[in-house]
Amino acid sequence: MEQPTNPISSEARMQALSPPGFRWQLTALFVLIVIVHLVTYAPGHSWGDDFAMYIMEGQSLVEGRSMMETGYVPNPHNPDIGPVAYPPVLPAILAPVIAIRGVDIAALKLVGVVLSLLLVVLAYATFSPYLGWCGRLAFLAVVGLNPFILELKTSINSDIPFAAFVFASILLMDRAYRTVDGEQTPKSYLLLLAGVAMYLAYGTRNIGIVLPAVLLANDVIQRGWPRNGLFRGIVPSPAAMSACAIFAVGYFAQKYYLDNEGSYVDLVKFDPFLPVKNLGFYTQRLAGFFNNGYSKPAAAVLFAGLSVLALIGLWRHLRQGIRSFDLLVPAYMAPLLIWPTHLSVPRYILPLVPVFMFYMIRGALSVQVFGSFASRRILIGVVLLLVGLSYGFRLYAFGFEAPEQGIHRPATQELFAFIRENTAAENRVVFTKPRALALFTGRKALVYSDVDTPEANEELYDSLGVRWLIVPANEEVFAETGIPEQQARYSNWINRHQSWLQKVYTNDDFIVYRWLSKAERGG
Repeated sequence: MEQPTNPISSEARMQALSPPGFRWQLTALFVLIVIVHLVTYAPGHSWGDDFAMYIMEGQSLVEGRSMMETGYVPNPHNPDIGPVAYPPVLPAILAPVIAIRGVDIAALKLVGVVLSLLLVVLAYATFSPYLGWCGRLAFLAVVGLNPFILELKTSINSDIPFAAFVFASILLMDRAYRTVDGEQTPKSYLLLLAGVAMYLAYGTRNIGIVLPAVLLANDVIQRGWPRNGLFRGIVPSPAAMSACAIFAVGYFAQKYYLDNEGSYVDLVKFDPFLPVKNLGFYTQRLAGFFNNGYSKPAAAVLFAGLSVLALIGLWRHLRQGIRSFDLLVPAYMAPLLIWPTHLSVPRYILPLVPVFMFYMIRGALSVQVFGSFASRRILIGVVLLLVGLSYGFRLYAFGFEAPEQGIHRPATQELFAFIRENTAAENRVVFTKPRALALFTGRKALVYSDVDTPEANEELYDSLGVRWLIVPANEEVFAETGIPEQQARYSNWINRHQSWLQKVYTNDDFIVYRWLSKAERGG
């Protein structure tokens, strides 16, 4: 049977064909990317309060406490906000900065800048062996200067470090099978390092649990399955099994010390139409990575063209063999397709974006428009021009200024000061963003109940020791990050039960109520 071409075997030839100034061009482009990542740093922080949970867990690590000991109190009547604790890797990354600078949002956001550059480097290292010099420069540019990635690194989030660890895993898996002279034995030390990287990905976001399946499938494919027979070579190598064992040690240690997966599983509901709905949703979100910020029709046409090139590139690439990053796509998409759509956000597909960009560039370099080899470079030039224009318009539209709403607003800081100065440490507070409130006030906080039953709210709030409730004074406060339907139900509940509440504080953005005791309510 004919053996497929090993794409790695052409790497030396690609290097030999590189122009004399290629390394200088590559260095200059990377320096430009570093500069852009630094100058697009945006002050302040938006209201999405996942960041507060990571910081509080980092504080717990610094102070030698359990990561479960934060100020966040889960509300069983509104579990969608998330579990009682997040995975430990990002808090561990933030912990040294917290130990030195305390809760310094500016310093903590710089960690995201470093991690975003690490993601770019690891993605480039993963795909560069499969591209010539022109494709390498194009790939580095479209990934490193992507506006969505630049915007994402302006907040403290797990998505960028997770994607970085994913590509560290994929890179090690791929390099472990870079065979020479037909030798198919994997390099054990690289697979063992991949086991560590896989845990770091899982320890950042739980969906990283799919990576061992990618490693095992890649192992049997690279060692000759199914070319050598359907049942021959289907058993993974000892090195691959050892890598999975390393991952398993981290997995079970995390489960033992920080059991935080249960509430995620509870959120998954059976819906036979959900995979189709989510496939359309994530296709639209992928298109958003090329959104120009102004014209939706122009963005749609651009994405359609890039998708055609990506399909061509995928076909041409797979003819040379399946690699680890090819296996990542179905493995990673499988859990996303059954995840509730209302909880899905564009950043979830970040690890797949560099894969799409690789296929896109591979496709552009495979098309000879006028039957000329030089036409490939013309086409990639046109693609880069169009993508560059889209990126430029998007960056101009975003502006990289402090978010209009967020923790940095004077009204928000006034609210935090009021809670710190006028409530007892043992009091619990109901707020739309409970983790941010807990971080900046030191009070236990929970999100409002997503129910419209007065008795359920009364029983829960009394049992948890709730003494204060905070509502936004206008719709704009959480317009970008809140869930409008839930927020409306909460505000309506407040308005209908004023007899249970005493207004004690107002400012431009917030209203604070005291929750009356049973005796005060006449109960």
